[in-house]
Amino acid sequence: SLDWSAGTTVPTLTWCVGGAGHIHSIWKQSVAGNMGPTLLISGDYLEAQYSQHGRGGTGSWLLVANNAPGAIVTLNLVGSLETVTSGQQVSAAQWSPDGLSIGYFAALVSRSGTYHVVNTLTGVDMLIATGVAIDPAPAWSADSSHLAYSIGVRTQIVTLQGPAQSLKQQGTATALSWSSTIP
Repeated sequence: SLDWSAGTTVPTLTWCVGGAGHIHSIWKQSVAGNMGPTLLISGDYLEAQYSQHGRGGTGSWLLVANNAPGAIVTLNLVGSLETVTSGQQVSAAQWSPDGLSIGYFAALVSRSGTYHVVNTLTGVDMLIATGVAIDPAPAWSADSSHLAYSIGVRTQIVTLQGPAQSLKQQGTATALSWSSTIP
């Protein structure tokens, strides 16, 4: 993963090093001045995903720790680490577009599992549903107000403040995506 920092005052490039299932370091380098790369953290991580909007717009890495099963931590470009959740069997974690929430599977068996959303500012962890398919991956709306997910034969749409709405499918969904316009 390679991305630019959220700040525009001093543009900074950030990246992770390692392979799928074994990320071992997170780095940054400012394009201003002659400073070389700076190591932010090293360790053993299953997943690493950067969001310019992470933690409400400050820019942050989402890391799933391998040595602390179920720990989701966030890391900003200053190097501050915060535990978001722990004690779950975390898989397929993803930022919401606004960077205020992280969706993740807490238990995954036979390509479906229990799906949660945790608010990164308050720490409130909400169970969305059980039996959620990992493929297609759950999809956030552009404004982070809705989440669409498949339970195999139906697609569900949920708002984080209300009940799920079920949609009739004409077959099995292979991908979920939101449109930015209304037809």
